[in-house]
Amino acid sequence: MQPAELLITLAGVTKTAALSLALPRLTGVAPGWTLAGTPDVVAYGSGFDPGSTVVLEGPVYALGAYQTPLCNVVTYQCPVQTLTAEVNPADTAASFTAPATLGTGLYRVAVRRSGGLTTPTTAWLAIDEAAKTLPEVLPA
Repeated sequence: MQPAELLITLAGVTKTAALSLALPRLTGVAPGWTLAGTPDVVAYGSGFDPGSTVVLEGPVYALGAYQTPLCNVVTYQCPVQTLTAEVNPADTAASFTAPATLGTGLYRVAVRRSGGLTTPTTAWLAIDEAAKTLPEVLPA
């Protein structure tokens, strides 16, 4: 990352300082496939802080239909939910509960620090249906 140069002038004296923003990083989510209402889903990475939140966008895709998006994350046209998170002391994990109201689908996950900086990388979280009905299979 290139630091920005900051020039400050006060009473005719100019000082120069380098300014660098360390962005939080997201490396993954576990479990990556779960049910709505599941507690203790964990976003892993670095640079989180105690006020960090988890941002869910979507569902971006229907499960099994990954070629056709349901919404456009590039133009910010996906539903967004901001969730409270519990950050570990090392600032490398943010635990959250997948809301019970989530529909099935693939959601994009990011972490936003308390100061507003959001991870430039994202991860995927699949929400499956709680019960599936399978067709009856008759003996041959």
